[in-house]
Amino acid sequence: MNDRIGAACALARARATSPTVAPTDTRATRWLVAGDPQTTPERFFAVLDAHDALADDGSLQRDVGLVSMGDHFDFHMGAAEAEASGRAILAWLYAEERAVVLAGNHDVARVAELAFETDATYAAAKSLARELGQAYEAASEPDVTRLSRAFAERFPSIPSAGIVVKDFASFSEAQRTLVEAGMLAGKMRLSALAIREGCTFLLTHAGVTTRERALLALADDADAEAFARALDAFFAHALAEVAPSWRRGERARLALEPLHVAGKAAREGGGLLYHRPAKLDRVGADPAWEAFPEAPRRFDPRTLPRGVAQIVGHSGHARCVRDLGEWVVPSATAGNVALRTLRAGDTVVYEPFVSVPRAGEATCLMVDPGFADAPLDTIALLPVEGVAFAK
Repeated sequence: MNDRIGAACALARARATSPTVAPTDTRATRWLVAGDPQTTPERFFAVLDAHDALADDGSLQRDVGLVSMGDHFDFHMGAAEAEASGRAILAWLYAEERAVVLAGNHDVARVAELAFETDATYAAAKSLARELGQAYEAASEPDVTRLSRAFAERFPSIPSAGIVVKDFASFSEAQRTLVEAGMLAGKMRLSALAIREGCTFLLTHAGVTTRERALLALADDADAEAFARALDAFFAHALAEVAPSWRRGERARLALEPLHVAGKAAREGGGLLYHRPAKLDRVGADPAWEAFPEAPRRFDPRTLPRGVAQIVGHSGHARCVRDLGEWVVPSATAGNVALRTLRAGDTVVYEPFVSVPRAGEATCLMVDPGFADAPLDTIALLPVEGVAFAK
């Protein structure tokens, strides 16, 4: 670990102890887009340093801007370092003027599904979840039934026992406070815009489809900027409902329905920040779960809006290869690929490189590089020419 990476790690951990939120300045001359930074500070800053983004003091280089595509918490099923790592990376981003921070499903979960949990209640939920897991392993049907019912009754806002020991395993009240602070200050957002090779791209954590276009009451020919304006307005309205409570230190659930649907007892969330591309008729698909109308977990790439170029995180390469079936080109099936393109026109194509948008097609650049597990030399950030917010 070189001096810049060490300085960045120390700075991030110091910022996590006393978080501040800097206004965002989009006047950087060199921009990088980072997929979901669910990892340790050491790995995150090693990647930034490999892209010549870190200054000697551990902050961003003065000419560099950085977009985080969301999901700053939870990796390795709640590994010991996961709770503090998420806070440190997010606090570091908040304090950087030239950082744009998008909200992912793991971020929003802190103020939605987990809005009313405390460190103590979550520890109790984990204990009960582990007990239920042991009952499953023992094939004790009476105990499974009893414990499942007890979990749903005691924790009605948590979708399942498995989630507390896996998907949201590193939750803490301190993380929730950090998410609230970023949202209240306007630092953590639902969307942004980027310019790459003269094309305007919509940036969201998991992408928009014709479902979101209809829910936002947008025209069929809505462009990336129209989507960003509508998402900003929707988010501002939802935030206004909870902001007074949050500022008083009171608990309140951020409701982003119907765009993004939070999970609840016995039903996982879905929609805007949860859904992933998939071939819904592939072997092994579960259409009832994947395409549940109220809260879809998957979307058919052919529902990506034509003529709208997007950049998204959320979906790693291995999952895309597994779920997109015959749409995956043969050269995409081997190894880790950080930057990929999903195109939908007359057909659907998933490619292991970044493509230029084509007229009449939907183009989605996918940038989740697998920060937690992929070999560091395979993790890439996407360069763009500029970043802006909708006007």
